[in-house]
Order: sequence, then structure tokens, then C-alpha cells
Amino acid sequence: MELSLNFLDKEEKFPISIYDSDEIKIGEILELGYEDEKKKWVKISKMEILKSLPGTNDKVVELTCSPLSIEERRMIIEAYLKRGGKE
Repeated sequence: MELSLNFLDKEEKFPISIYDSDEIKIGEILELGYEDEKKKWVKISKMEILKSLPGTNDKVVELTCSPLSIEERRMIIEAYLKRGGKE
């Protein structure tokens, strides 16, 4: 079985839109990426609000993402294998 999981190699910033119903927290592990690239598993280390949209709780934020530790990567791989290798 081939694993098609991608992990962040170095710190990277992702500007994204956050909507009222979205909850992203510092320390959270997510799979992020741009439309034309493969998504990577990252850990949110910092979140900076770039702008808020008037009349809503929606905002554009820049997420600073860090690579996962070996143990965190192992947890992702184990969860992936438990699901039968399906993404």
C-alpha cells in the first residue's frame, strides 16, 4: 500500500478566509494547501488577522504553520491506515 500523505517541511504562511462558522485554533493540526498543489499536514503556530469583513464575523487571516513532530506524523499515519488508506 502506498501512502499519499504530505507533510510540511519548513515553516510556511497561508493566507485564508475564515468564516463565522470556522474555528481554527493555535496548536491545531490541519491538512492545508492551495488548489493547484497537494495538501500538506501542518500545525498552526500563529494566526494573524489581515482584515475583517464589515458587518460579519468573517475575516482574512494569515496562518503561520509549522512542521509536525515525528509523534504527530505517526498519529496521522496510524489514523490513515486504520481507515484503510483512504483519504
